[in-house]
Amino acid sequence: MATTAAQIQQLYVAYFNRPADYFGLSHWQAIADTQGLAYVANEFSKQPEYTNLYAGKSQADVVDTIYMNLFGRHAEAAGLVHWVTLLNNGTWNLGQIALAIAQGAQNEDLTAVNNKVDAARVFTENLANSAEGIRGYDGAAANQVAKDWLSTITDNTSHDAAITSAALATLVANVVDAHDAGTNIGQTFTTSVGLDTLTGTTAKDTFNVVSVNPTNGDKADTLSSIDVLDGGAGVDTLNFFATADNNKTIVGTIKNIEIVNLYGAENISAAKIDATKFAGSTTINVVDAQAAVEVDGLAGKTLGVGAAVATATKITGDFGSTATSAAVALNGVVDGASVEVVGAKVAALNVSGSVAAAAAGGAGTVTLANTTATKLNLNVSSKAIVEVAGLTALTTITQTGAGGLDLTDAGTSVQTINTGAGADKVKISFATAKATSTAAAKNATVATGAGNDKITVATTGTGLTTVDAGLGDDTIDVTITAGNALNVSGGAGNDTIKLSGAALAVTDVIDGGEGTDTIALAGKLTERNTDDFIVLNKVLKGFESIEFTTAEGTVGGGATAEIALDASKLAAAYTTLTFADGSFVKGVGTQNLIANGDLTATAAGYIAKNGGSVTTTTYAGTLNVSTEAAGTIEARADTVKLAVTAADTDDKGSAQNVAVTLAGDTKTAIVTLAAGVDTDADGVAAHDNVATLTLVADSGSVSAIGKTTQFTENGALTSLTLTGAGSADIKNVAGKLTTIDTSGLAGTYTVTADGHTKGDAFAGLKYETSNTAVETIKLGAGIDALTFNAGSSTYGSVDTVSGLNLVLDATDNTKLAANSDTISLGVTGFEKATSSLTDFDLALKQVIEGHAGKNVVFAFGGDTYIVSDVGSVGQVDAADAIVKLVGTVNLDTLVIALG
Repeated sequence: MATTAAQIQQLYVAYFNRPADYFGLSHWQAIADTQGLAYVANEFSKQPEYTNLYAGKSQADVVDTIYMNLFGRHAEAAGLVHWVTLLNNGTWNLGQIALAIAQGAQNEDLTAVNNKVDAARVFTENLANSAEGIRGYDGAAANQVAKDWLSTITDNTSHDAAITSAALATLVANVVDAHDAGTNIGQTFTTSVGLDTLTGTTAKDTFNVVSVNPTNGDKADTLSSIDVLDGGAGVDTLNFFATADNNKTIVGTIKNIEIVNLYGAENISAAKIDATKFAGSTTINVVDAQAAVEVDGLAGKTLGVGAAVATATKITGDFGSTATSAAVALNGVVDGASVEVVGAKVAALNVSGSVAAAAAGGAGTVTLANTTATKLNLNVSSKAIVEVAGLTALTTITQTGAGGLDLTDAGTSVQTINTGAGADKVKISFATAKATSTAAAKNATVATGAGNDKITVATTGTGLTTVDAGLGDDTIDVTITAGNALNVSGGAGNDTIKLSGAALAVTDVIDGGEGTDTIALAGKLTERNTDDFIVLNKVLKGFESIEFTTAEGTVGGGATAEIALDASKLAAAYTTLTFADGSFVKGVGTQNLIANGDLTATAAGYIAKNGGSVTTTTYAGTLNVSTEAAGTIEARADTVKLAVTAADTDDKGSAQNVAVTLAGDTKTAIVTLAAGVDTDADGVAAHDNVATLTLVADSGSVSAIGKTTQFTENGALTSLTLTGAGSADIKNVAGKLTTIDTSGLAGTYTVTADGHTKGDAFAGLKYETSNTAVETIKLGAGIDALTFNAGSSTYGSVDTVSGLNLVLDATDNTKLAANSDTISLGVTGFEKATSSLTDFDLALKQVIEGHAGKNVVFAFGGDTYIVSDVGSVGQVDAADAIVKLVGTVNLDTLVIALG
């Protein structure tokens, strides 16, 4: 098995606390492929870098250093003793131990090492974006910069912050600077008000043309027509400072200085600068212009635009009449930067660098303009919105940098878009054309590589549009035009492809690719025919999930049959079906259903009675439904498993509670509730989002499916189980519901808001029953409220409650606390009673005779009973109300609770 780059990075982190350098990674990976990873691990301990780092350290210090490098913590005593013992007795070498420590990480340690290794991977990959990065990551000074960065990474938050495009760009620049600070540094020369003949060395020299007299600080021109500035050999830098008063013209002789930084460029030569004045230069940087600047004579050079250039200030570069390509370096330019490239024969525009974010975590915008370039080659390392509508001849865009780019304003002339590893947003709207006898085909192509990309396809015409989203969790929005052939692939990752517009052709290819992929399309109100299912099952390939973006099916009733998607006709690969509000589905097998509002779902095998030939309902199947939206779930099956989530939200301004009603016809319902949090604009928790279930069980309430088919609302339901964090409102009117288990239902508020205090329990079960059947009710940790209506729990049909938690107010013991459960039998005026008898019927008779016509509570056999003598006074009969509370409940508190 080939050794992965991550495994080599893990060794670099463990031994040296730094990412691998570019060449070192490939070197050791090749050796590991032939000699094995354990061999390489041990070889690391023989390298000069290891010797320099660990010289003089004890075995214990070496092991502890590996812990610090990998996990950001010291070794625990047991681990330290274990590994040092193995080292000392020669059982294992250091390479084996380093591997074992890294590969045996758990919990927070595993998170730390995974984050460090992944960050190291991203860093090394980022080095490859420039020769300076590859060359500059070398030596102790450069290594230390990388070590300092890596040591800050432990949890997911620090990892994510460390690998943003901006953070990486700064890091690589600092690494290179640290390397260069001790490498081939030449002299610094400064011009004066007199004659200057300055000649550089063979190293990296710096020339400063200042706008003040160096001897006294007065404003002055320090460059004259007879001055000579010669950089000589080496890569030299000229810093040219101009103001409204001084150094306004480029005079004298300036040659062999490769990098020219222009400060105050708007003041030079009426803001029109001739780059040929800098003979032998390779890069002209406009550093901080506060007004529009044009640089001419740029053929063969790079135009740099600095971070201090004012927002919306246009920088123009003229590359002359012969140059076929133009290079622009964006040196961290501000949001709103604008660059225009002029050149009669410029066919390729090469843009590199980064753009500062408009807001934290966001992207900055740069606007490009040119009338001749057909190709735009980007190597942008930051997030950026690149406005290319001003590139009027553009046909091809290629991005090789790691930054996530927004290229959604590409015009209809753009035929090909290729992007790299960033999370890109692209739009292609080219007018394709198939080949004719006189013209070649005009096809459109999009390939976005790695990253979680968003692709909009709005091509037209009769040609072919090919999309390959590559790696990442991508979203592809396709507007279909009749006659425009499609070959769309999501590639690897969990992708979503959304279709709209005209119908697909049988020759079109829509493929989700690897991963768990979703096809999204409009719902259909009329019955789906065979042709529809051929498209869903044969034309669409590689999808595990379907999302219907509008309502699927229609309600029945009277003479109208219900119309529903027949899930049994879908290919087995479809494991998840997502529905818009007001949808209907039938024939559901093992598929998972996601509701975005009201959903009516019928399991395969369920058949409702119809008042005619079908006299008995057949219950079958299990429905698995989840939702994060308010609505009614009408379930028809033997069993329904429903998950309701009040999901985390961002800055909605109020709690985003989700209330769901469970209706339909099932025998068993298992419901899981989950809470969420709404965070404010600063990411701070502001409100708790609570999920609530409402259910009415009533065998007397009849609902129609369509025409004469009918059922009672939850009338056949026998068992209801609720778990998770949330609330429930259950009304048991009549029917078969006898088991209500909310022992797993809990939840507490995490935010003090909306009338609640952090730590307070959620309202749990609100339960009201008129059902005369024997019911078993189990309560959970929430604040529960029970109401037993007249006749619902009587002698011979006694309901049982477990988990009732009654709490008196801390300041007034005559009333219940706000966090107490409540219970009511619809009557008040209770008193305590006792009985010494050991037979329940005899004890009950004794209590009722002793408290004739009254409401009492008493303990018997380790449990507690509530009794209301509402039948024949002083006698036990079927009319008497009786509720059993499992366990011993304080009778004084119970009397207060009952009122």
